[in-house]
Amino acid sequence: MATLSGDTSEETERLMLELLRKKSPAERIKLAAETSEGLRRLAELSARSSHPGADEDEQRRRFAARWLGREWAIRLFGWDPEQHGW
Repeated sequence: MATLSGDTSEETERLMLELLRKKSPAERIKLAAETSEGLRRLAELSARSSHPGADEDEQRRRFAARWLGREWAIRLFGWDPEQHGW
């Protein structure tokens, strides 16, 4: 059986899935929300650390490009990360 992640052993993945199945739907939703927030924060910090001299507006646009994607960054901010950088 191939695992979902190349750096996780089959036994570890089996245990993780077993533990996840034991959680209630509310616990699963909470875990998903916490994971999403962690990823959002990571994208924000990455945008800030990549361009430390950028003002708040530029950092917000760079974050939006990373979090929402190029199309939405253009729609919302007129910011094309392929032109201005991610």
